[in-house]
Amino acid sequence: MIKLFQHMVFTNWDEVIAQTKQDADNLDQRIHTFKEEIKSIRKAKDDGLYTLEQTKEEADKVQQHITMLEIERSDFRIEQYDTQIVREFSEQFLKNLSLLWDNLDLPKRQALLTKIFKGSIIAQKDKTIRTSDLSPSFQLIESLKEENDENVTPVGFTLWVLATRFVTHSSPK
Repeated sequence: MIKLFQHMVFTNWDEVIAQTKQDADNLDQRIHTFKEEIKSIRKAKDDGLYTLEQTKEEADKVQQHITMLEIERSDFRIEQYDTQIVREFSEQFLKNLSLLWDNLDLPKRQALLTKIFKGSIIAQKDKTIRTSDLSPSFQLIESLKEENDENVTPVGFTLWVLATRFVTHSSPK
């Protein structure tokens, strides 16, 4: 299960983390460019190309752009950090799942198995064993693979929502 989760979800999360980091870095470059523009406006005023009023007006416009870009950058950083935290939590949880299992009594083990393996167990003629239904966590993994709109967040939505949905559906009660 860890390998499947790692392949299907961690890879996706790593891509989101890398993309949000790249997006934030790109915004940092744009912010730097606008800050350089403010310096050139000041220089233009010193050279007599702008009046004081024109300088203030142009600098205010550029500063508004900088402020908006900084807010956007903050959003990307928050998404990046949220995804990193959920990824780290999930990875540690899965690594320590055997320890959890060893420390659970029989009723709690049964409850955990019920959450992971939903429905009845079916033994088929070809000697394979499966469950009659997928648990919510496996449904989510399948949805990710198939990009099923019902369970997968739309493009542009933060992965935090997806991670919350996964943790909510897959954690034992």
